[in-house]
Amino acid sequence: MTGFENDNYDFIDKINLPDILNSFSEVLWIRRADTYDFLYVNEACFYIWGYTSHEIIEDKNIFTNSIHPDDKQIYQQGIQEALQKGMSQYEFRIFHKDGKLKVINGQNVLIKGSGADPDLLTGLTIEVTELREKEASLKKLAEEVKEKNNALEKALAESQRLAAIVNKTNNIVVLTDPQGRLIWANDAFTHIFGYTLEEAKGKLPGGFLQGNETNVDTVNHLRACIVNGEPARVEVLYYSKSQRKYWLDIRLEPMFNDGVLSGFLAIEIDITGRKLNEKALKEKNDKLKQASFITSHELRSEFSKILMLINASKSPDNTIEDYKLLFNEFEKPASHINDIISKLNENLGFG
Repeated sequence: MTGFENDNYDFIDKINLPDILNSFSEVLWIRRADTYDFLYVNEACFYIWGYTSHEIIEDKNIFTNSIHPDDKQIYQQGIQEALQKGMSQYEFRIFHKDGKLKVINGQNVLIKGSGADPDLLTGLTIEVTELREKEASLKKLAEEVKEKNNALEKALAESQRLAAIVNKTNNIVVLTDPQGRLIWANDAFTHIFGYTLEEAKGKLPGGFLQGNETNVDTVNHLRACIVNGEPARVEVLYYSKSQRKYWLDIRLEPMFNDGVLSGFLAIEIDITGRKLNEKALKEKNDKLKQASFITSHELRSEFSKILMLINASKSPDNTIEDYKLLFNEFEKPASHINDIISKLNENLGFG
């Protein structure tokens, strides 16, 4: 069983194309553009939908009914975009046969028929459920961090400056003179950076806490605010006495006595964990962009070559030699598709 339910495609059995396509973990399919009837679906559909390719080809409603009701419009818009522009890419939710909700990324390419042949819609479907769940977890974590920071800001605004903060917070609290030289710091300063109050007193904190990766522009901005007696809020990378890296969210507030600048109060929050999460999410997004490029360009190009060869093989004027040449040509895109899939799996961490 090739997955094709049309005698016009019997030649595919001779080149073992279904065996090649059935080795993919992604769902590959071909549909008539006028009736949406499936002409071919590879066996990967079973792992995403729970139905065999034969079942989906025999009853196209299986596929349609599996789409989440709230996402049917997204799916229809994707199909219409492919029919109008020649290709489309979209994401929607479907229900597996056992009822489990999954997220899939669908891509369509329109292949124009020649003569009496119908237009065809070719597609590639990839399940991205786990990836979206991880992204949602990271987003939730980022929102929790943001909520905690907002709550802390509110607490700081409502507090009576230093007294309540020093007694209750684990964040770093620093008092400086008008020039920004450290006068006092709480125990959190010593705990995180490893410097005692005696070692740090009288020094500019930015001077001995910055390192090779500290952003110079950020340090210069802080210094300018100190010179001008202005508040500041920055995120800066500092180094402990043991050279351990810490990302800090620094809120610098000038203090005045009868209108004269008397010094600065700095509240420094450790946001190292948040920064690491942001870096991990960026790396994940970079991989997704690369994977999207692979599937949108390289894979589609090779699959289109296969479909062009299929169309070329339909000519009634073809000789045995013509078919031999066509079958030999199938090996190139098929081999390239296999390489692309391996590259895609490696990129997404599946290989």
